[in-house]
Amino acid sequence: MFNFKLEAIDGSVRAGVVKEAGYSIPTPMRVLNSNELEHSKKVNTSGLARFTAPHPVFEITKYLWPSTVNTFVKNGAASYGFQKQIEDISNKAGQRITLFHPILDRGLDINDRINDVITEMQLQINTDAIAILDRYNSNPLQFEDRLTKSIRSIEKADSPAEPMPILRLDTDDRLFGEKLKILLKHGIKIANLIYAPIKQNFQNYTNVLKHLKEEDIWIHMSELGRTTCKNSSLIHLMPMFGIDSFAMKSRPLPIGKFEKKFKAIKRFDAGTLGHITPDMHKKLYGEDLNCDCFVDDGRTLTSFIDEFNGAELLKSALICHETYSSYEEFRLSRTKIVRKAYYDYLRQKQYAYAPIKKFLNIDLKNKSLT
Repeated sequence: MFNFKLEAIDGSVRAGVVKEAGYSIPTPMRVLNSNELEHSKKVNTSGLARFTAPHPVFEITKYLWPSTVNTFVKNGAASYGFQKQIEDISNKAGQRITLFHPILDRGLDINDRINDVITEMQLQINTDAIAILDRYNSNPLQFEDRLTKSIRSIEKADSPAEPMPILRLDTDDRLFGEKLKILLKHGIKIANLIYAPIKQNFQNYTNVLKHLKEEDIWIHMSELGRTTCKNSSLIHLMPMFGIDSFAMKSRPLPIGKFEKKFKAIKRFDAGTLGHITPDMHKKLYGEDLNCDCFVDDGRTLTSFIDEFNGAELLKSALICHETYSSYEEFRLSRTKIVRKAYYDYLRQKQYAYAPIKKFLNIDLKNKSLT
């Protein structure tokens, strides 16, 4: 079991602490997901670097095809293999707080039976929270009824895991706001939001701030993409909406043939909160990698690219670098929130300007902002 305590607010940005078994985990924070863990294993196996992820929270991200879900519903025993797979991944998390985030198609009708099957499966797995699924655009009464029944099932199983309702941000804003109130009514300690495009769903992002900004509830967001406004880091924009922790999306490739498109090399840069090309990097830092993470240690920009590219591990190395560097940057940003200096911090980040201006209409060039 864990608790969340809000410690400071600077504007719309929160700093809190997740407390569990004598440990205190500061937020905002980046969460390690199972896809990133696999990339770290590839790098470690190569012998080119020894990557150790410092993240205290781990998200198991798994996509469930509609046909797979229907099979589980028809035959509970069919889920045992999947359950064992999730349990094995959970065991690799070590002492980290472990969350399970099942990804299901928006078009799938997530009825009570599906939620019951997924809940029962989770009760057999060593995770610290039980994901409770919501039916797309369900009304508040339906939502509360399912939440109440799921909590009762968790208590009946004598599980120490916390109930973790999953809410989509791309739902009707009136329904979404009412559901947030229901979370508070039932004393929910963690809510799992599914990322949705900000512009199209802005009202729901403001609903999060309106209802949860000053509450002791851990707001975790899943399925985040990497960039917005071309080069800006999306994940580092999200604290502006009162979100406490973040996990990147991890979805399977579509079935069938597809043409693999070449993508220019881009590295996450904590100095600008952007994803920049080698040419951009050289203009800012020369050959210095501007990072002391495990995959960067002792390397220049050129040797990083050449060594990992030669071993066909460049993608994995870039992900490991981002995973570590982004996590450390959140730790630094937290000190600024506590000191009420978060806007001053953002002014030093070149790629924070565009998305904050676009989505929040805040001009960081305005020195009067506090």
